[in-house]
Amino acid sequence: MTDTRSNERFSCTEYFDAAVTDAFPKNRSSVRILDAGAGRGSTASYLRSLGYTNIDALTVSRERLDRAERSGLYRNLLFTALKAESTLCATGAFDAVICADGVFSR
Repeated sequence: MTDTRSNERFSCTEYFDAAVTDAFPKNRSSVRILDAGAGRGSTASYLRSLGYTNIDALTVSRERLDRAERSGLYRNLLFTALKAESTLCATGAFDAVICADGVFSR
């Protein structure tokens, strides 16, 4: 992803951090984050290095879920698909959702 205003290259997680910091400037550790399509946990690892600790993983892969559990990066593990009609995010359980490495199909 490229920021055309400054002609610098930024990753999805850097944009996410900037947006979350604007919305929740006081305490990163209290921000409730859903990592949709958690994969290998690289996004959570980066976010934790920035001070975010309240991160849940969502994946449809049992193998990835097992890896996420072993990583110790996540507070909760959700083995389900996130569908348009899903109420998972509408319940207010999360302050922010990131899908940096997820693969979705119809």
